[in-house]
Amino acid sequence: IPTARLAIVGSEAEPGEGARLARAAMRLGIADNVIQTGDVPEPVFRDWISRAAVAVQLRAGSSGESSAVVAQTLAVGLPTIVTEIGAAREIAFFPPMTGG
Repeated sequence: IPTARLAIVGSEAEPGEGARLARAAMRLGIADNVIQTGDVPEPVFRDWISRAAVAVQLRAGSSGESSAVVAQTLAVGLPTIVTEIGAAREIAFFPPMTGG
């Protein structure tokens, strides 16, 4: 979709991750459509959520705690894709839709 944008909002999970993602975006020819904000204040984060069509939780690990980000996105009715890690396992699961 030529008008689609990917916003990666928040701090890096690992040092150097932002640079790695920027290189991947360049290699794929989508760098002009990718925004990395780094850490942002809560009001700015809520503004990003209000403009999003979908959220993706990129968490790779958990100590069993719930994700505040997932709670915020779900609270405003934003479709949210999560990994099956920690408390995310308790979120209602809807299987992928098939083309039929």
